[in-house]
Amino acid sequence: MDIPDAKYEEIDIDAENIGNFVMSEHHRILRPSAVSRLVSHLNKGESFKNQMHVNLLKNSKMRIVDGGHRLAALQDFIRSDDGATAKKIKIAVYSGLTVDQERELYSILARTVTETINDMIKRNFDTIPIFLKIDQNFPINTSIYGHKESISFANLLRVWKSRELSSLLSLSRDYMLTYARSLNNDDYVLMKEFFNTYIKMFGKPMHVSPYYKTGPLWIISSVYFRNIGVVDKAKLLELLRRKLFNNTFILDASRNHGTQAHEDTRRVLIERLNQGWRGNKLV
Repeated sequence: MDIPDAKYEEIDIDAENIGNFVMSEHHRILRPSAVSRLVSHLNKGESFKNQMHVNLLKNSKMRIVDGGHRLAALQDFIRSDDGATAKKIKIAVYSGLTVDQERELYSILARTVTETINDMIKRNFDTIPIFLKIDQNFPINTSIYGHKESISFANLLRVWKSRELSSLLSLSRDYMLTYARSLNNDDYVLMKEFFNTYIKMFGKPMHVSPYYKTGPLWIISSVYFRNIGVVDKAKLLELLRRKLFNNTFILDASRNHGTQAHEDTRRVLIERLNQGWRGNKLV
């Protein structure tokens, strides 16, 4: 994808023109510690070492392509200084970039920066059809970064990709995006059906609920999907609900970390579920 050349400028930013700069809806989440560190430099009379990259829009606003933390720091500094001091900032101005070109440019600029999977999803969310469906209508709250009463979209994908496996996969950023884009309406319907069932067994996501930690969520979904064709669905659900709800073993598993720990927990869980079970053995 071709990116037009930028025009490089050095401008004074103050209370009068700070409003000309706007964030993209795709920008990664801002880290308060990073913003505070930049504000500290500004308070010392320093400026930024690196230039901000912006896209000049038709309405004359300049949308940040790279430099969200720096813009937030400038906003905080100007507010605390009552706009009295202007800061000389270097910017690279691109004109009329499309959203896809902005994404491509950010990818180029961020090659030397470690981008989290969540940041990558935020930057590309509107190119992931299943995310847009989940964001509008889904049994459980799902968000890009996750919060107290939701699970992150990336963890949901990781669990979903691993649901029929005996191990919890670690997915690279590039693969995660490719996989997310490959999911279709059939996946959405199956996912929605599963989580409607999951809520009935374990309630809705809450930050205090161990059942929505990545480990237990994968363990239970793996048992469910690997055995749904082996055991009658109603009986399987009753077995899971009866043996796992408020079960100290699965509650302890929520505090374990690492793929091997989750695999070991799943193996022991299968053994316990099969004890006294008269139907086909669970796998």
